Amino acid sequence: EAKGPAAVLRAMNEVIFGAADGQLCATAFAVVVDSGSRQLTFASAGHNPPWHVAAASKAAAPLVARGQRLGEARDATFDETATNYADGDRLVLYTDGVVEWPGPKGRPYGDRRFRKAIEASVTLPPRELVEALYADATAFADGTERDDDLTLIAVSLCAR
Repeated sequence: EAKGPAAVLRAMNEVIFGAADGQLCATAFAVVVDSGSRQLTFASAGHNPPWHVAAASKAAAPLVARGQRLGEARDATFDETATNYADGDRLVLYTDGVVEWPGPKGRPYGDRRFRKAIEASVTLPPRELVEALYADATAFADGTERDDDLTLIAVSLCAR
């Protein structure tokens, strides 16, 4: 049987669909970091694409992979994709509560602003990067309450 991020999502989907019979859906993103080959292999179940930020250029690119939400269909499919990385690149994973957080005028924080904040702070160590991203989203919201969960994870990628 195949192993990898898509296989993990298929197994998760089987459990969720079997337990909830299509009445519960969730998004997820699975990634394998191979430090030997410096490769990221990933699959998505309808989740916001994480950002891969190149250390050399400081440019952020989304890790896009097609896939249905977990629990949406018994035979859901998940594309598996791979990309290379270099030492010092960053991976930023997050939930939609970050980009959908509304500001005082009701407009969401958004993907564009999030990407700019990532690129502006990418040289920080992962913990400080997460803190800077949260601070930027909080400043944008200007006291507006969130109605969704918010998760931010930053990882510094390296070879063996």
